[in-house]
Amino acid sequence: MNIRKNSKSVSKRFKVTSNKLILYKPASKSHLQEKKTVSRKKRLCRVKRIKVVDSKSIKLRYMF
Repeated sequence: MNIRKNSKSVSKRFKVTSNKLILYKPASKSHLQEKKTVSRKKRLCRVKRIKVVDSKSIKLRYMF
């Protein structure tokens, strides 16, 4: 029986909810904020859901 290795980076970047939805925070919010508009910065703060197409590959790597 093979032991499947889980990706530690995936478990840090994504969160699986109780309804099996995968959430993540978008990039580009940590620096260079002077040239970004207020609405763009607000949009980058929100937590987003992963598309269904990508969810299968992330669930395989996610550490439970």
